[in-house]
Amino acid sequence: MAEALTQKKIDALAKKRPTAKLEIADGGQAGLYLAVGPRVMKWIVRYRAASQNVKLGIGDYGQQRPALGLHDARKAAQAKLQEVSEGRDPRLGGNAAKRRNLAVEEAFDDFIDRHGKAKNKASTVDDNQGFIDREIKPQWRGRKIQSISRHDIVDLVDGIAHGKRDAEGNILAPGRPQSAVRVRALLSKAFSWFAAKGIVVDNPFRDIEVPAPPVARDRVLSDDEIRWFWQATDEIGWPFGDLARLLLLTAQRRDEVAAAPWTEFEFGQIEISPSTVGDLSPGQLAQLGQGADIREPLWSIPPERTKNGRRQNLPLVRQVVEILRALPRYEDDDGNESPFILSTNARTPISGYSKAKKDIDAAMLLAAREEAGDPTLSIAPWTFHDLRRTAASGMARLGVAVHVVEAVLNHKSGKISGVAAIYNRHDYAREKREALTAWANLVDSIVIPRQIENVIPIRR
Repeated sequence: MAEALTQKKIDALAKKRPTAKLEIADGGQAGLYLAVGPRVMKWIVRYRAASQNVKLGIGDYGQQRPALGLHDARKAAQAKLQEVSEGRDPRLGGNAAKRRNLAVEEAFDDFIDRHGKAKNKASTVDDNQGFIDREIKPQWRGRKIQSISRHDIVDLVDGIAHGKRDAEGNILAPGRPQSAVRVRALLSKAFSWFAAKGIVVDNPFRDIEVPAPPVARDRVLSDDEIRWFWQATDEIGWPFGDLARLLLLTAQRRDEVAAAPWTEFEFGQIEISPSTVGDLSPGQLAQLGQGADIREPLWSIPPERTKNGRRQNLPLVRQVVEILRALPRYEDDDGNESPFILSTNARTPISGYSKAKKDIDAAMLLAAREEAGDPTLSIAPWTFHDLRRTAASGMARLGVAVHVVEAVLNHKSGKISGVAAIYNRHDYAREKREALTAWANLVDSIVIPRQIENVIPIRR
């Protein structure tokens, strides 16, 4: 047990300084230390906050203020430790009480604004905001962030993972293990940030198990389901019917399509050099002649809008161009045309995917039951992201090489890696156009059976 410091001991240390810095505990005041070295002699308070061991300097040693003598140092240490016992972190000064009283909604808004937007891509911020708005705020609304306990976190995550049942065991809401994994990871990051910023004194997020390991989805729509899907999107119409069809035909991510501005699309022409004329088809050469101007439709998604931060140059096939050209152009109240291909207010991209998906599901199920003449027929659940997987599977079915499919998806190829990947800058423009054309034609053959003779698989 440390002995209480005395003025005699302190004077001896001040007169003959140790060659290396020492921290000497004061047995007369728990948590108080005197740091002594060749060029330093100051008081330190040690305590624990935000799941961390904290060492806080409270002043230099000295008999005249502002330096602290032994008596004043003990009083200062007592004051700091009193703050800790009241749930405040002395490091935060006068803002501690205000931060400690933040509501859950305010705390998570602060997390998104000050951490999420600074550290993450816009798409990740949107995803995290969605989980906060859907899963976290409704459960803890109105509570202070300091009141959230480990038990609250476990209940929230488990409730998402296992779903809800009534007293008789009937399922009220199915379990969503993967959403639980995402929410757990988000909460872990958020509470670590809260603790680091002093918004909570202690991080309750400790030893909370992962509810389910992430698993790769493998849902792919069958040909029958694609046909019912197409009928449903025709029934739903603009804007979500068009969105869904574009997702299936382009194989791009939902937010990349839904938030796309018109400026990313090119439908005009550019000059093509004589050296690239050999890349043109015989029909194009016959129509345009060598050295003519030509540009095939292209969608160029900038890095800031892609998940992996790499630009995606996606050829636009005839079926996609037809959908895009048929989209209505809306103006706001000031007469400004919407910059987005899909917008209901001319100012922001469309939103409300959950309701739209339910509408498509209902129309799709109705089409399936009418076609089958079976009112009990059901369709396995699927998501908008499964349309991307369906397109990739369809292109593979047509013999498209894996690296080309991955180029369409804007994935890093598993076939080309290491040094080879660094030097392989080929955009696969022609291969991507051929793959997407073959896929769109296959979709046509599925939704309009008489066109099946026009589908030609790509040779491996």
